[in-house]
Amino acid sequence: DRDVAHVAASLGTCALVVLDAVLTLWRTTDFSRFDESLFAFLKYWIRVVGPANAAHGFVTSAAFILLANVFANTHNMWGDSRIDGPLTQFQSGDAPTALLKMSIVVAFVPSKMHRFVVTAAFFGALAAQWPLMPQMFFGARWPVLHIGAELSLLAKTIAGAKRAFA
Repeated sequence: DRDVAHVAASLGTCALVVLDAVLTLWRTTDFSRFDESLFAFLKYWIRVVGPANAAHGFVTSAAFILLANVFANTHNMWGDSRIDGPLTQFQSGDAPTALLKMSIVVAFVPSKMHRFVVTAAFFGALAAQWPLMPQMFFGARWPVLHIGAELSLLAKTIAGAKRAFA
């Protein structure tokens, strides 16, 4: 049954994300110094990306979490109300994770050219979803919001290209 497959895929993906996070923390974190290292990292990240970009990343991530139902409506919910909750949670958790990953990766990339390449790769991955899963977006209540995300990242990519090739 197609609905069961979607639920199983969502739950399986969520389980893998949680497992990956736990294993990453277990391998890389000295929990006795976690607060100190987290604050040192945040200070470094804000210094590298700038206060405005860091604030934008945090506000956007918080918006995805706090306005989960709004952002869930940018995807097709397949008409089965039993999976609305898991899909909404997955989407509201995945977006800020991806945004923060991109922001953190870009902060550690040394040159403007490499930052452009990383941002372009993130844009390519986001834009590739449309031809790969058109019903996911065209069947949504508000697909225009998702298009806004792509356009925002495209603008960042173009700005990065101008800096890289200047």
